[in-house]
Amino acid sequence: MMVFGSVERIFFPQLIHYQEAVAVAIVGLLVNIVCAMILGNAHHDNDHHHHHDHKNDKHGHHYDLNLKSAYIHVIADAATSVLAIFALVGGCFMDGRGLIL
Repeated sequence: MMVFGSVERIFFPQLIHYQEAVAVAIVGLLVNIVCAMILGNAHHDNDHHHHHDHKNDKHGHHYDLNLKSAYIHVIADAATSVLAIFALVGGCFMDGRGLIL
């Protein structure tokens, strides 16, 4: 279904509401920043509150791979939001011209 919708929009482009799209992208960026801060603090707190044996760990730290993966995912989403904001602002100033390859 998504493939069909994507192909359809290539042949029949729709008007982009740049101000609204930029606002949504900024909200998404802010949410990603807050999530990154929460996950970053949880990852940091996770390293210091364990009182168990670290014999198998080289540096005496225990890392939760799920937290680390979620943190990296949120950072990647934030980077995508930044790129979307730049593209939308560029499209707004260029009125959509020159953005299609």
